[in-house]
Amino acid sequence: MFAAGLLFALRIPAQSCIPAPNGLIGWWSGDNNANDIVSTNNGTLGGGATASTAGIVGSAFLFDGTYGYVAIPDAPALHPTNLTIEAWVRCDLLDTPSDNSYPGQQYVIFRQNAEVENFEGFDLAKDRRPQYVGTNDTWSFEMTSTSGENVYLESTTFVQTNVWYHIAGVRGSNYIQLYVDGKLEAQASVDFPVGYGNYPLYFATTGESYYDHKFVGALDEVALYNRALSSNEIAAIYAAGRAGKCKTPTAVSIGLSPGAPPSQVFPALTIGGLAGQVYGIQASSSLPGTTNDWVGLTNLTLSGSADVWLDPAPVSGQRFYRAVPGTISVP
Repeated sequence: MFAAGLLFALRIPAQSCIPAPNGLIGWWSGDNNANDIVSTNNGTLGGGATASTAGIVGSAFLFDGTYGYVAIPDAPALHPTNLTIEAWVRCDLLDTPSDNSYPGQQYVIFRQNAEVENFEGFDLAKDRRPQYVGTNDTWSFEMTSTSGENVYLESTTFVQTNVWYHIAGVRGSNYIQLYVDGKLEAQASVDFPVGYGNYPLYFATTGESYYDHKFVGALDEVALYNRALSSNEIAAIYAAGRAGKCKTPTAVSIGLSPGAPPSQVFPALTIGGLAGQVYGIQASSSLPGTTNDWVGLTNLTLSGSADVWLDPAPVSGQRFYRAVPGTISVP
């Protein structure tokens, strides 16, 4: 909420959350359900999984390591050529029951390709290698080609139970990367495309009984992008911590734009939020309060994480503005 006038300027407090990076195609925040808050790729909670445990930002998904999972139905929008998958993860036990998997492995976010064997389209996991003899638990990110070529990354950070970590897996044009707590920990070249089968995107399971190792712990703010995020963007998400990525519109700045004749000025509002989402812009001529009569001005669909909207009405006196999620009634 902010104001503009002919004779005064407004200092806008710094926002604590950060605008979500561009390219966001799916965001499962774990706030009491498995819905996608930027699109229509809603998931379902299965096997007793919940979305009400305390998370990093609001509530989070909780999995028991035996039955619980989330399934998001397959969709063309969830087949990006390049991608970033990032989330906050807390592992509660280092070992869970296995279906033909090796000790210590737990699938956190899993996307199957079209194969039965060598089936990792991409996955973020908690791992323990070398297989069967390793003693240190790590985070991993991997992809496998249809010919069975596997590119596997392992973190230098060792996993501790009951600790929140920010994990990001990145696929660029010819490389993959693994970030832990905002820092690049592993990178490798890759020369094959991401493989996608007609399977759901899963959290905490592979979805296959013939090979699975479910995740036990909490998962929060899972986000999928259709591009490789930069190291600075990933570091910023981690640094935002419990403020997180902005889920509601924020006033980034306001300026006054001169018109014609020169005596007229028009408010220029910069609105930050989620790219592709609609926000209603309202105005009031009275001081902000619970009894304000807000008047709808327009519905703005953000083309990026922030857009500028110019109020077509020149300002006289003072005028207060606010942006609210969703479509509003405009006279």
